Amino acid sequence: MLEAQHLKVWDLRDAFNLNFFLFVNAYIATICSGGSELMVFLHFFGFADSLRLFELERQTGLVLQGFRPLQLDGVLQWSQAAATQQHWDGELLQQQVMRLWMEKAEQIRVWQARLRQLPQEQVLVAGLGSHGDWGRHWEHLLRA
Repeated sequence: MLEAQHLKVWDLRDAFNLNFFLFVNAYIATICSGGSELMVFLHFFGFADSLRLFELERQTGLVLQGFRPLQLDGVLQWSQAAATQQHWDGELLQQQVMRLWMEKAEQIRVWQARLRQLPQEQVLVAGLGSHGDWGRHWEHLLRA
């Protein structure tokens, strides 16, 4: 059975300066089983319109979703579907999402309020991916 080793919080605002995303925080969950390690990264990119979401989806191997409104049920449904599609441990990913939601409740309320102020076409973009998926994504960003 897979066990969550730890949940790290990384702030990527200083790492990348992209003009089409308001970076918030990246939340990285490391999931370990036996001697092998499977890293599943959950990252809330920030706010973008559906065209930017489509472009990012096309450029990376990440599983992306735009949320409006930002609600726990929606994030759980999306992450479960992604886990099934990618053959990740869905139950563990669900636990990580719920734990993250509780730990970051204040920041989530800020994002929810910001969504109410933004134009209707703006969504909060989140991405899920393996270590390899994110590595390719970051390499692409550095080359751009």
